[in-house]
Amino acid sequence: MTEVISPCSERFSTTVRTKKGPTAVTETAQDFSLLFVDDEVDFLETIEEFFGDLGYTVYTARDGQEALPRVKEHLPRTVFLDIHAPYGW
Repeated sequence: MTEVISPCSERFSTTVRTKKGPTAVTETAQDFSLLFVDDEVDFLETIEEFFGDLGYTVYTARDGQEALPRVKEHLPRTVFLDIHAPYGW
């Protein structure tokens, strides 16, 4: 069983420290790209649809070797890695 918890808000804010001081940044799901790495294809298809419907840009890979080129090409904001997948870490 997999449980996915996602922000309920369409917009959320965070504070970023810059040389000029703290700055508030408001972002939406469209500002985020996610990479999911898992050897279970059904899981990847489900998660891609789920987060895609929330507005995220979603990339998938079946193992660590497949994930590395995607990271270099797309620079996802967050990577979810199944460390038990082949070549997972």
